[in-house]
Amino acid sequence: MQTVENESCEKETAVKNEKTEKTPIIAMAGSDAALFERYRCTDVERRLTLAGDPLVPAELLAALSRDMSRPEVRGHYLRPTVASVAAANPSLPLEEMERLVASESLTDRLDVAKNPALPLRLVGRLLDDENVSVRTQAARHPRLTPDMLELLLGSRNWFVRKSAVANLNATPEMLAALADDEDVQGAVAGNPNTPVEVLLRLAEIDEPEVREGLSDNPKTPAEVLLRLATDEDDEVRLNVACNPNVPLEALHILEDDFEDTVANAAREWLPQRFPHLVRIEPGSPLYERLFGKGAKGGGEGDN
Repeated sequence: MQTVENESCEKETAVKNEKTEKTPIIAMAGSDAALFERYRCTDVERRLTLAGDPLVPAELLAALSRDMSRPEVRGHYLRPTVASVAAANPSLPLEEMERLVASESLTDRLDVAKNPALPLRLVGRLLDDENVSVRTQAARHPRLTPDMLELLLGSRNWFVRKSAVANLNATPEMLAALADDEDVQGAVAGNPNTPVEVLLRLAEIDEPEVREGLSDNPKTPAEVLLRLATDEDDEVRLNVACNPNVPLEALHILEDDFEDTVANAAREWLPQRFPHLVRIEPGSPLYERLFGKGAKGGGEGDN
């Protein structure tokens, strides 16, 4: 009798699992589920794509910002929820932004802090958030003014100050004044607004964060990048290999790097950085990527 009951339970569980797999809408209000049906996005992968599309209708984007579904893991990476992607969409309706900023969920506030269209008054509320991670994320916001960043530099929290220094609205004068601050030197080194003479001074500092910042900065002088091409840190060398200002000599060094990721990056970037030095067959995928689809021979890459 016990066996029959167990078999019955197993069958019932299997039926429930089957229904769940065929209906990936989870944690959904009924109206949102109906909306997804109407927009033909009952599949979670489809909803994740739509959540990042700025052309999605407002009513659908609002519903997506409440969708806690998560696609299947790819490789070793946990993928974001649909709601997380929608929260950062610049077309998210204002009322949804306000809801997320006021949410008790830390994840909601962190996600909406990444939205580049978030009004400055809402960014200000996040800068006053009780959670340091939210304040740190808000300090990176592209709408922050130099005056607001100046105030953040007075924060007692190192993470907030570092994010303010990394903000692309930080002025050259502000960054130059912070070049000797050991707590934020790495962020100063990585900000493209940092004056070249300051970058050269920072290049004399043998600190991992400073070297990583310099390697990733598109304004870092070529002679500094050449020196960093033989750095002991794999991440630094990879940044150099992908840097738009990397010199040819550095790429030749990195082509033979013992780390395949670094070597492959250098080989891929070389013909894009120096197309006139590379023989590229007309009609090849690389040729079309560099000179346009359907381009004929005779470009710099053919000589």
